[in-house]
Amino acid sequence: MLAAYTAQARAVSSLRAVSEAVATAGARYGSQAAQPRSFAAYLLAERPSWIRMQVDTPVIARRVADLATDGREYRAFIPREGRFYIGPENGRPNSSNFIENVRLEPLHDALLWPDPSSDTMHALPDDPLAIEIDESDGRRRLHFDFAAGTLAWVEVRDGTSEILATAHYADWKTLAAQDGTAVCYPRSVSIEMPRQDYKLEFWFRRLGLNEGMPFARFQIEPPNGIGIVRLRNQAAAP
Repeated sequence: MLAAYTAQARAVSSLRAVSEAVATAGARYGSQAAQPRSFAAYLLAERPSWIRMQVDTPVIARRVADLATDGREYRAFIPREGRFYIGPENGRPNSSNFIENVRLEPLHDALLWPDPSSDTMHALPDDPLAIEIDESDGRRRLHFDFAAGTLAWVEVRDGTSEILATAHYADWKTLAAQDGTAVCYPRSVSIEMPRQDYKLEFWFRRLGLNEGMPFARFQIEPPNGIGIVRLRNQAAAP
């Protein structure tokens, strides 16, 4: 299982996907938590830490949001609000506005798994289907589907053991990547982020891997005349 995970982590360096998706906000968001929201998502992800997600309404394909991060700074353009948000990617949530608390780094890591060194990984005696990876700022627990030979879910905790994200994987299929390799990759990914109190679910309809996208495709700038909201109070916890 250790070898399989490491091989998979190294096999995928970038992702481009068209997806059906659902976002579910928790109780902290009040009226925004009433119902799960379906949307169309266009995802770009590239190592080491670039990710962009464009969100459209289903059917009529009206742009709802354009979100991006380079691993340090989070940016979001919300056309309906006429606002452009800028803040630290590692900021802690402190808003009742769902979009101000969204962060993309957990989604990036759920799509492009971090490549661990072998000396950071160890088996768990109480769970033969799980592996734990020690990281500089926490740990990552992997749970495998032994019958299918695939990863079932990943739980990420910080240095205080607080759960940051849990990602679940299903519907694994083999496809030809852009670099000519055959890669097995899930067509269904869901990620829960308790700290931000929301869940994202994706069902990929079109998927491209290892295309080597330039950083320019991950950059978004505020349109002329759009108000900029700086999320100054979202600093990371000490």
